[in-house]
Amino acid sequence: MENRKGVGGPNGPSLELLYNRLSTAYEEVLGRLLEQAAETLGEEGISLALADFLLWPDDEDEFRHAYEAHAALFVPFLIFDWTPDPDDIDPEVRASFREPLARQALANPIVRLDPLERRIVEAALEEPLSFHEVIACRPGEGFTLRDILRGRETEVCERLGSESVQPGDILFARVIRIEQVGMLAGCGDLFFPPDFKPQVIELRTKILRRRKAITAEDLRRNATDLRDLFFALHEVLTAPPELRNSDDEEILFHRLHWEIDSAAEAFERLKHLAGDETPENILARAERTADGNLSRVQFAWIGKGSGSPGLRNVVLGKIAIEEGKLRVEVNSAGRAARIREAVDRALGKTGRHRATEVLGRMPSPSAQDEEAAPPEQILESPEARAELGRLFENYWAEWTKTKIPALGGKTPRQAVRSAEGRESVEAILASAERDAARTAQFPEEALAAIRNARRLLGLS
Repeated sequence: MENRKGVGGPNGPSLELLYNRLSTAYEEVLGRLLEQAAETLGEEGISLALADFLLWPDDEDEFRHAYEAHAALFVPFLIFDWTPDPDDIDPEVRASFREPLARQALANPIVRLDPLERRIVEAALEEPLSFHEVIACRPGEGFTLRDILRGRETEVCERLGSESVQPGDILFARVIRIEQVGMLAGCGDLFFPPDFKPQVIELRTKILRRRKAITAEDLRRNATDLRDLFFALHEVLTAPPELRNSDDEEILFHRLHWEIDSAAEAFERLKHLAGDETPENILARAERTADGNLSRVQFAWIGKGSGSPGLRNVVLGKIAIEEGKLRVEVNSAGRAARIREAVDRALGKTGRHRATEVLGRMPSPSAQDEEAAPPEQILESPEARAELGRLFENYWAEWTKTKIPALGGKTPRQAVRSAEGRESVEAILASAERDAARTAQFPEEALAAIRNARRLLGLS
């Protein structure tokens, strides 16, 4: 019976020892074959192979950056996969480079591969790059990978990589197996989260077509498409985050100023912007002068969100009224235009817009921010948490009926009718559950809403 530390009984070699031998031999043979590639191809030939691997990026800076990011994938590609286009390479090199360098090495006695190195090279030549999903993880030892395109599972020994992955993560890698040991022979520098899986499933469907199963040869024939998807997903994951509000507008904070004739009259004309909050509740926290006149009041601008399903009442901005002046803060140019029109119409001749400040992409501190209760304190209220739970549940219930680009424009309810769609929806929900579990303030409410979405979709 196999165990993690030993295989083949107490007198057999340990799995750890086998992995150490294989890992050392793999690095050594890769280094020797890379030296041979450099000698055979020269700098120009290596650059040609790199351009081929990267799918010919146009920008020189992009070329250099891509090499730095993907060197761990490129070197095995150069050794085990690449054959140049005859029209692109020097005629003197062309005749001796009609098959991958590693295959030439197997037939070349000068290279002098020992038996273990030959087995490594043969295994790497047999296995193409593919997308693999982490099924189970043993930190510090390895993980179980399932090839998303071919469905095969492999127990992989990997010390460092297994420390940082989670079940559901996706690797772009070449996975080889020698004796009892599975190992990575080239792997992308990033692990993709589960919600990237639908794009891989879409590629799988394209390759599969009328075939019963996808073979290694199918993956080799479609190697360009696999790398193209890997680079596209990598770009998405490494791009600077684009902050957008619930109306799907770019975050850009604005502060609008009006001159007003009367604080009390301005409140009467604008109180409808507070949504369901009653004027009595708002005025209960207002400040008044010694003779009882309204001098200062603050409330949220509540409206219907247009960018997210289920968000019917959204905080769109903050309104502060003082004697003689009115200030509104919002987080996008679109909302600034909306509130400008709404306030001008409501105030009429009793107010005059004086200025609009563009504050930038980060909120600026203001008096109303300093006086507001911290979010943690607000969320301690059972009523607030219940309302938050209702909002989450509405969002995810509506999500099941919303057309999702990652599902090919189908709604989750439509997608789960097929095996591929069901697998894609499961991956998206798994990624959402992972994100929700990391949310310190309200994981229970978010997770409960996602579980309800699973129930609605028949996935619970």
